[in-house]
Amino acid sequence: MKRKIIIICICVAIVMLGMLISRMADMDIENSKKNVPEKRLDETKVDREGKLQEALVVDTDDDIAIEDIDKDIEDQNFSSLKYAAYTDEGFYVYNNTTFVLSFVDKKTCKMVPLCSKPDCFHNDGNCDALYYTFYAVFAYDKQIYVVAADMDTCSICLYRMNRDGSERTLIKTLFAIENDSAYSFYLALHKGCLYMTVDTVDGNMETEDVSILYCFALGSKDRKEILRHTGYTASISIANFDGDNIYIEKFNRDGPGADAREVKEYYCYNINDETMTEFNIQEGHWLLCCFNGNISTGFDEYDSDTYTEKKYQVYLSDGDNSNIVYTNENFEFSGYCIDSSYQYIMIKKDEKDYLIVLSHDGKKVYQTEAPGYSMVWSDKKRVLLINHSTGKYALCDIKTGEIKEVCAR
Repeated sequence: MKRKIIIICICVAIVMLGMLISRMADMDIENSKKNVPEKRLDETKVDREGKLQEALVVDTDDDIAIEDIDKDIEDQNFSSLKYAAYTDEGFYVYNNTTFVLSFVDKKTCKMVPLCSKPDCFHNDGNCDALYYTFYAVFAYDKQIYVVAADMDTCSICLYRMNRDGSERTLIKTLFAIENDSAYSFYLALHKGCLYMTVDTVDGNMETEDVSILYCFALGSKDRKEILRHTGYTASISIANFDGDNIYIEKFNRDGPGADAREVKEYYCYNINDETMTEFNIQEGHWLLCCFNGNISTGFDEYDSDTYTEKKYQVYLSDGDNSNIVYTNENFEFSGYCIDSSYQYIMIKKDEKDYLIVLSHDGKKVYQTEAPGYSMVWSDKKRVLLINHSTGKYALCDIKTGEIKEVCAR
């Protein structure tokens, strides 16, 4: 199940990249690329067969090292699709239909574009909140960080700004785009570092790919390669961050073609001593998350004819013993997210949509009907939801299940 959700996120990344390439063509991409200094690009490129020989990570003198960065703030986890983040005051959320980054006030349930310019219509490049190709937003150390495309340099960049969207500053240029290639990215901001995985995505199962996990320290201009994985349809995905540990899944097939067997390996990487420790989960399970040394895994009996889960179970393991802590039957999965406190499951059952919130020991915190909604983000007190049919957002109280619609202002 989790693999399906990751594939959906990758597909979204591909679509977003396609939109970027199309827009760049309208802006005379060839002239723009000529303006990029040659020293900014690594010499190796992605070949047309989709092999990531070396991630096109950019070296530039324009990078800014942030002084006095707080290195104790942890990634908010929740979803691999980092289209939202939270602070004590509210949520920052990107809408990939309007291309606008907005702020949702928790108290008033009002939404406003994250733009500091008066009388702005939020529909052109002068708007602080408009990003035609967007990858992630983070709330970190009283600032907002955004990963988005720079149209002029054909690259993906990290920006920092105030919480009202003002004083947007380019911090790092991360990745140079080749317009005949497709990529997927995982991004996280954790303990003073931006973590980024880069995969090629070309749908070709006959050639080997390379996936790389990088670390960019915000307090310096340095980057570090943590892990490189090669194989057929190779990918590196991060289950979650927990303190000094990153929990990682390596995936590939054991040969070319769709009939090749899937191979998964699981590792815990410690960011302090830089050790990589392999661990195992039960055969047939997938990794959900790891917190406080406990491993949470999922297991299902899936009916491919009806697209339903005949049985879904959550297991909790301390490394020695594994116990079933949650079971549900006969439903369709709509989404799965996690943070350090809860697991969030969206399901469709008996033609109704439900949001289920579980503690990591499997205890049900709340289940509420959420008709037509999908999860966006959570601050551990409320879940930000979106109704894709109407485009409207809502806030759901985790304890009571009450849903309040967000009003645009």
